[in-house]
Amino acid sequence: MVAQIPVAGFGIRALRLSMASMSMRINGELQCGIHDSSPRFFMPEKTFPVSDVTPQSSESQDHEAVIAATRHWLTRAVIGLNLCPFAKAVHVKDQIRYVVSTARDMEGALLDLERELQWLAETDAQAVDTTLLILPHALLDFHEYNDALFFAERMLKQLQLEGELQIASFHPDYQFEGTAPDDAENYTNRSPYPILHLLRESSIDRAVEAFPEAETIFERNEALMRKMGVAGYHAWMAQPAEDEDGANDNAMDGADEEGGKAGK
Repeated sequence: MVAQIPVAGFGIRALRLSMASMSMRINGELQCGIHDSSPRFFMPEKTFPVSDVTPQSSESQDHEAVIAATRHWLTRAVIGLNLCPFAKAVHVKDQIRYVVSTARDMEGALLDLERELQWLAETDAQAVDTTLLILPHALLDFHEYNDALFFAERMLKQLQLEGELQIASFHPDYQFEGTAPDDAENYTNRSPYPILHLLRESSIDRAVEAFPEAETIFERNEALMRKMGVAGYHAWMAQPAEDEDGANDNAMDGADEEGGKAGK
């Protein structure tokens, strides 16, 4: 039995899950939330660690380091390379909720996910539009992460949030079907930690309506990553973003030829 799972976020394709083997395969093309005319995409920010700790605690410092690495990835890769044209505008509005999970296994990660889905659904979109649930200690194996996505989609149905919220996927070892592990195009979906990105469908729809030719995002990103190569991508990421709170407006050499100045 095969179930189609719509997955959103910048740099993503649709996922197809084999329920018999509980393994995930990637099929189709979904980029920056665009797949077949069903719009999906990434958005904004705010910092909320999961557990209550004092500002001086080592756990708080660890959370701050995880969030800093995630923000660098967002500003340097997603915005700096213009992987998602929607990301910069929503990022600067400070509407992203960053949540660092302390979960150590799939069960704990899914409990945190349930809480965050309910929290986002009950929260004013003007205050927080989207959530990045970051999992630095859980679902580090990509196959286990893919298994968790199956249960995450079931959770959306059980909470009756289908059509209201969606879940996007990013992982340090993300791999598209038909690619080798080290192929450059996989880096459109590679993040410093496993991340579950929670999005509001209404916000996605509005953003896509305002962006002409959104269906070209996938091809542009894949071509750009192939042109950069893995070594070029790592070199790019090793440099600081010009503005961690806004976006990196310095174009990569040749990026203009692949779809406009990076970050603009």
